[in-house]
Amino acid sequence: MTVGALRLALYHPAILSAMSNSHPSGRLMRLLATAGVLMATTVGTVLAQDLTTNPGELVTRYLQQDVFLRPGVGFQRVKLGQSFASVARTWGRPSAAGRTGLLGTRKVWSYRAGPNTNIVLSGGDRVTSIEVRGNMVSPYQSSEGIGFGTTPQQVTTVYGEADRATDIARLSYLSRGIEFSFSSGALRAMRVFPPDR
Repeated sequence: MTVGALRLALYHPAILSAMSNSHPSGRLMRLLATAGVLMATTVGTVLAQDLTTNPGELVTRYLQQDVFLRPGVGFQRVKLGQSFASVARTWGRPSAAGRTGLLGTRKVWSYRAGPNTNIVLSGGDRVTSIEVRGNMVSPYQSSEGIGFGTTPQQVTTVYGEADRATDIARLSYLSRGIEFSFSSGALRAMRVFPPDR
């Protein structure tokens, strides 16, 4: 049924009569009908945009979003060991930039990757740490599928016992080059770094 046909059916006299205020479930029926039209319109628009795209291209487009953080590596386009100049060419200027460490030798660049995600890069001349901070609606996740909101128990199910753990607030996998930080029992930050060999 097309969206137009659905709208016409909703305005048929018999349906309108059943959806009147005097009918016991009329308000609920009107609400459900309106939700159905909105959903059909939205889905129809999305499908119309992707009718010429095959499923393989949709998966490729999703994977190219560069939201997967690989332990000991980084992202697809920005990796550990990359120069900050190269990062600037790839991602542009950072939202904030500063220096830390003895005599300010360590650069810290922060990128706002949406309303719910910050990416912080740090290192000397080259990136030695990439940290992603987010909340449950952030699309970023580890390459093994650990996303924001994940519990420490779920992380250990995927990664095994941590090399170093601070209560349940931080799980560090030094040999793999990834660390998870939690707040109120939910993942709030992931950081990758060169693994201990």
